[in-house]
Amino acid sequence: CKGDSCPVFKCSVDDDSSLTDYDVLKYGLKQIGDFKKSGNKFFMALGIRKPHLPYRVPSRHTDNIASGYPNGVAIATSNERASKDSLSNYYCASIDRFANAHTTGSSTQLNSPIFSDELQRDFRSGYYAAVSWADELVGGIIAKLKEEELYDETVILVVSDNGWQLGEHGNWCKNSATDLSTRVPMWIRHPEGRFGEREQQIVSLVGLYPTLIELAGLSIPNRISSNLHGESYAELVTNRSSQDSPLPLNSKYSSYAF
Repeated sequence: CKGDSCPVFKCSVDDDSSLTDYDVLKYGLKQIGDFKKSGNKFFMALGIRKPHLPYRVPSRHTDNIASGYPNGVAIATSNERASKDSLSNYYCASIDRFANAHTTGSSTQLNSPIFSDELQRDFRSGYYAAVSWADELVGGIIAKLKEEELYDETVILVVSDNGWQLGEHGNWCKNSATDLSTRVPMWIRHPEGRFGEREQQIVSLVGLYPTLIELAGLSIPNRISSNLHGESYAELVTNRSSQDSPLPLNSKYSSYAF
């Protein structure tokens, strides 16, 4: 399915090769094999589309979510509609466009549609399945690094570009200034760094470039460093540190920014 005709959920497939992210995985696996053969240092960036809408993923992931939540996934408890003047208030056109589903109440340019409990569970189940698929893809890349004996000499970063709301505050998608929309998942693994620990220090995605440069033992060219806004937080990756980071800048398009 393509475009507006594709439902958000209940559109799983039995053939992984029909999915764009499967091609991304294949490309990544081949690149890692080629890097190993060349013996050269490398940088590789892979863009995994899921859990972006629509939730079109292998059926095994939707089946696993269904069996793991026999009574259906829980819906957001804080799902009351935010006031029109709230920073958390916005309209998510993507849900309307992709879902083509029945709603109760009317949509306005300041509010997302109000969905039934059943529809909310379907949306959330689809999202969980898409996250599960993304997790499998990342695992495939890590397994290949281990197979080629590159894992213990490679810095690995897994990060997203935005958060996501699944009915909290009566909203969906990413377009609000709430913590759920602005905070992103981030995992960084350094061969000589901290393992399995959660860092509480607030950092910004703007600092990713200098952080990776430092972790790789490289230097930032002068022509770039003079215009660089982000600051490295490599120290947080390699050691327990009280390193202070500048207040991250977060912005939201369409209505509010700060």
